[in-house]
Amino acid sequence: MPKTPTFISPFFTVKKIAITGASGCGKTTFLVSLLNHLQAHDPALFDMDVKNKKKKKFIDFQLSTDRNHSYSPGTKKWQFTPFQEYRKQLARGSFPDKTVSESWLAVRLAMKHWRRFAHLYLYDIPGERFADAAILDREYSVWSDDIVGGMIHRDFKAGDQHKLTFIRDYATLMNSQDESTLNSLNHEEIVLAYKKAMGEMLWRNYQGVCPSIFTLDEYGSDVMKEIERLCKNVPLDEAITELASERQSGIKDKEFAPLSKKIRDNRPDLTKTMVENYKVYVEKQRRVFEVIIGCDGLIVLVDIAHILQGGKERLRDAYEFHDNVFNAVDPKKNILTPLWGALGITRVISKIAVVASQTDRFHKDDESILQNLADMLFDHPLNQIGGIEYKSFACASVRTTEIVDENNLKGVLSPSANSTLFPVSRLPTGWENSPRFPDNWNPRDFKDIPRPHPPIPTLPSIPPPQTGMNEVLKFITDW
Repeated sequence: MPKTPTFISPFFTVKKIAITGASGCGKTTFLVSLLNHLQAHDPALFDMDVKNKKKKKFIDFQLSTDRNHSYSPGTKKWQFTPFQEYRKQLARGSFPDKTVSESWLAVRLAMKHWRRFAHLYLYDIPGERFADAAILDREYSVWSDDIVGGMIHRDFKAGDQHKLTFIRDYATLMNSQDESTLNSLNHEEIVLAYKKAMGEMLWRNYQGVCPSIFTLDEYGSDVMKEIERLCKNVPLDEAITELASERQSGIKDKEFAPLSKKIRDNRPDLTKTMVENYKVYVEKQRRVFEVIIGCDGLIVLVDIAHILQGGKERLRDAYEFHDNVFNAVDPKKNILTPLWGALGITRVISKIAVVASQTDRFHKDDESILQNLADMLFDHPLNQIGGIEYKSFACASVRTTEIVDENNLKGVLSPSANSTLFPVSRLPTGWENSPRFPDNWNPRDFKDIPRPHPPIPTLPSIPPPQTGMNEVLKFITDW
């Protein structure tokens, strides 16, 4: 990111905000709804003034796609967020497509109060990229031991109906004691086996696959969509095998995979290649995290429904994702901090908003419980970071449901249907003040949590109904 001096003016302000979250948490919808409320600010729908709730704060809205902006990511690999296109999708009653690449946009706002002007830079970061945060300050050997150890000790439920064994096969290979097997291993064989194992991890909804370029390549191709496409014609194991031969585990022609300590000790030639390729990938991924670290604030969306539906394995994935975010923003742990200091760049994240998203899928009376659950995923590690203010929220960027009674909601469950009544999964009241995320729930109790379609007005001048987004914006920007 280009180094640009920051100046203080009572009439002009700059805010840079990064938005991220695990796959499916609603980042793109959050971003589109937020922009729509800034574009056509109605204080009745989006209150931004505590003293005067009828006060219209934003009176001008101009999008910019100029890459020469001071805070442009500075690389063509970052796409522009297609706000207008996504807004049209919502107006047609469907949610925007999943974020598959880093994207950004700049907004110039005029604030009615004191006639101030603001530049707002928004960076949409796929959550998959945070899997790479764990390698920024780690030696190859440490990363390898973590990955291989996780494969050996974690229960991936190998005996399912598809009988996938790629993870188990890789763990067995890494744990081999046979000298002839170890001496015959080659770079291409190991990398291919690891890519098959990553394919199985992703199919099992494992969020921490590293390197993340296997999950989302630099052109935005999502491996899970590719697996689903191939499975229309071939069995799942063949689909994963085919994708493994096509996708990369690192930079092209410089791929890497984790090696066990025994293989590293016995095969220094193989280890040297892996270490060199690992370092090349780490250097490239640092550029993404330079953008994140240089922001004023970070918004992390959390899909509580996804965690409750997946049980303890998915909760473990959520903890790992949030630990990766912690590693990326903690000045004490992040290897980028000394680099920024050497360049004279002192702007770092000062605020983090952790947001329980899509709360409209639950009863409104349970919003405080959802907020507490999001808090429990992040509270302890974030409070360890000095100089960062942290707060949790419950938010529905597009309110898709109406409350009927204590046990039922109303919403549109298919694009061509009318609004219908459906039961809502209520959360135990004891979770509201729980000191940690509960581990005693039954995922079957939350199996059927509908995802209603958005009731968005067709006219861009009418923003969608929302809950809590204005509070997030006030906190993260101090506006």
